[in-house]
Amino acid sequence: MSSITKNMQPVLSMTRRKPHHKSRLGCSNCKRRRIKCDEFGPCSNCIRRKEECSLKVLRPSPPWEKTSSIHVFHQYPEFIQDSISQPPPMLALADETIFGLLQNTPDALKLPIRRILHHFASTTSKTLAPTERLWMDWPSFFPKLVLQNPYVLEGIVSLTALHLSRVLPSAREKKFHSMVAMRRLNTGLAHYRNALCQISNQNAEALFTFSVAATLNILIIGSMECRSLLSRRNDSDAQLHAITKDLTATIIRILQGIRGVRIILAPSWSSLEHGILSVLVTRKWWPPAVATDSRAIEEGHKIQDLEKMWIRPGRGYEYYFDDLAAALAQLRVDFARLSQLTIDIPATDINRAGYAIIDSTAVMAWPANLDRKFINLLEERRPEAWLILAHYAILPHRVYQVNQVWWLEGLSTNILATASLVLSKRDLHWLEWPLHETGLDIESIRPTPGP
Repeated sequence: MSSITKNMQPVLSMTRRKPHHKSRLGCSNCKRRRIKCDEFGPCSNCIRRKEECSLKVLRPSPPWEKTSSIHVFHQYPEFIQDSISQPPPMLALADETIFGLLQNTPDALKLPIRRILHHFASTTSKTLAPTERLWMDWPSFFPKLVLQNPYVLEGIVSLTALHLSRVLPSAREKKFHSMVAMRRLNTGLAHYRNALCQISNQNAEALFTFSVAATLNILIIGSMECRSLLSRRNDSDAQLHAITKDLTATIIRILQGIRGVRIILAPSWSSLEHGILSVLVTRKWWPPAVATDSRAIEEGHKIQDLEKMWIRPGRGYEYYFDDLAAALAQLRVDFARLSQLTIDIPATDINRAGYAIIDSTAVMAWPANLDRKFINLLEERRPEAWLILAHYAILPHRVYQVNQVWWLEGLSTNILATASLVLSKRDLHWLEWPLHETGLDIESIRPTPGP
């Protein structure tokens, strides 16, 4: 028995001990035969018997009530406007497709993995694309990629299992799905590394898909590590130094992971641009990154003013100033872009901010395009580089605040907390804006700055 199967036994045993709750949602064929229906559409019994199942493959979610009209600027394409005003239906992968993908999966794992894949199709995939038109493509092109590149399945299962480990209420289920996520990712990485040695037009889309899944794994696990490190800090200088070192390494690992996606894109851009992932990869519908409203213009000035930290009277030019300037200029562009992707909506109990951000993935553009030289400055703990990174943290905070994208949880506060530990006390005043924006209490991270 495999180690995965052994770890599953407590979960399966617990399930058998639970009282039976009769369901009336099964298909008509199973009801007629008086056998248990798994209630997937179509169900496994009908698939095995090659019968038409009364459960549909695509199950729409309950009707959404339109409570307000949303003004959308004219520069957004029609499919973007539709996705904002009309919440999308829920999708599911056809079970015939899933059975084909799981032929080499141990029997004891087929049902859990099957449920994981259904969760990917109906829920997790929606967090990887900004609109209904984009995320509805996942269930259609995903099987094609998996059949030719099995490691893609490992990446998607790993990411979705990690998602489930964060939303399921049971501690046992959380532990099981965390274990599945880790093992599936490790299995996929071995094949992924081999494929990286032979990047081609034929495997570019598969490499990109797996790299996204692996990167989000790194981001989420890194955020969890940061939270654990911050919870162990105390007033000891030696302990604080050690924690700061580990936090710095974790944040840099996250950034390197995000940059890695761009590295995969570069040599195969042409095939990705014209392939089945083109809409996800190119983002041609993004509006120009130009600050047009008063708030965006003011924030652009605030970003530009950060250069005063290294360009000031009495300080001579140093070799890395150009690298700082390049990262700062790109950050200003990304602030402007996010302002263009932000629309005003009436405040509700769910979204009290009064605005929505159309494309959550836009916040990945800045770290994805970072130059390696800037990463080196972070590794050297150059205060100017960490100051720029701390201001970037405002963007994922805004997206998470209104869109509640699960893989962004904790990213902003972890970056900002680490920056506050890296910077000297005399430089902490530079963090006033991001601290105010995120609501992070710096005194909870380090002692109150002295004179």
